Amino acid sequence: MYGWWPSFQHFSIPGSHPAAVSEDLASVEAHARMNWKVLRKSPVVGEQVDGEWVVAYRVDRDGLHRQKTSQRRRYDNARRGGSQGTLADLPPLSSDELFVATVDLDAGEAAIDAGPVSEYRSAAEKWVERIPVEASLAAVFGYDSDRSVLAVRGEADLQGRLHAYLTSIGHTVVRHRIRTTDDVELFTDLYDETRDVLIEVKNDVQRQTLRMALGQILDYQRYVNAASSAVLVPVQPAGEMIALLGQYGVDVVWPHGAGFVSDSHVPWLAR
Repeated sequence: MYGWWPSFQHFSIPGSHPAAVSEDLASVEAHARMNWKVLRKSPVVGEQVDGEWVVAYRVDRDGLHRQKTSQRRRYDNARRGGSQGTLADLPPLSSDELFVATVDLDAGEAAIDAGPVSEYRSAAEKWVERIPVEASLAAVFGYDSDRSVLAVRGEADLQGRLHAYLTSIGHTVVRHRIRTTDDVELFTDLYDETRDVLIEVKNDVQRQTLRMALGQILDYQRYVNAASSAVLVPVQPAGEMIALLGQYGVDVVWPHGAGFVSDSHVPWLAR
């Protein structure tokens, strides 16, 4: 038996039930793709083994991704009441959103009375919202107290250049406004919707700057969960820092001629 949850966070809550179940894995995947819409998180497919739900797959844009054993153990342990680790908390849910019925896909439209399940849809839009890139380009002087006007202006220029380039090759590019569970508002710099890439922009390649960029991406990804991520900088950084970012799956991108290049020649930059 297979079932799907809106995210790893939902699966990891002890006692939560799947949105739909079936003996047929393809039916579960299809139902997840048609009905999933939670915080840009990837749906999760679980498998029932000896009466217990365990993580099996993540639903990606190009198919089902089999989770590594170490990853599966982490989520399965959390579901059994163990540590949640770095899993992002869910926004508060209303009582109506806590109680849904699990759909039995093998029984047509019939539903199983599964009791409480931690799924929500209407609340999601309150926490992660896509906004136009132009909203930041028009306000380049809205900076933190520890950053200079020149740094912010430089980042806005870089942001604008990559936005214009990606748009010119047919990509849809936006940003995210994130409201965290501790009521903090965060903004991502760029998000390539066409290729599902989260991009953080920095105006220099100093070690402390790139370390900050890495931390921001790891933080944002808990909410956005993009397929890939990158840091946009004005020039190619030192190899050591490229290696550090690469260790966490983060590409490094910088301007080159009329376009952009990266350390790993990422295909989403190609015309």
